[in-house]
Amino acid sequence: MKPTPLLAHLAEAPSASNPVALGHYLVVARYQCYYCHSRSFSTLNQTHPGQSQNYLGGGNPMLGDKLELRVSRNLTMDPQTGLGDWSEAQFSRAIRCGMSPHGPLYEPMPKFTAMTDEEDHAIWAYLQTVPKIKNATPEDGALAQR
Repeated sequence: MKPTPLLAHLAEAPSASNPVALGHYLVVARYQCYYCHSRSFSTLNQTHPGQSQNYLGGGNPMLGDKLELRVSRNLTMDPQTGLGDWSEAQFSRAIRCGMSPHGPLYEPMPKFTAMTDEEDHAIWAYLQTVPKIKNATPEDGALAQR
């Protein structure tokens, strides 16, 4: 992990009237989704998160609650290996309740039970704008493409 530069001031969350901007803020600042859902912790660009290797495309190996290997999932809208075939309601259920259309989400993925409707809608809106990455993970039934 690399030290993060000190901020000159705290960023304020954008208004919910601009869901893409709010979603970007939530993904890179408040919830830091990109942190786990990019290639690896060692290739993160904390100054410019969107420049992190495999930004939101998953593939980051981590340990689950029983020390089993888990690989972060692809959050881009790729229809085969990402969220491209999900509905917004399915996405909301996954991040808030831990249940994807294909079964439960596993640790270390937390459940964001206190997330608001505006927040999960904003994240979904932002993810629609992120370039698609084809990156299958073991939970897709394939080895992550490295």
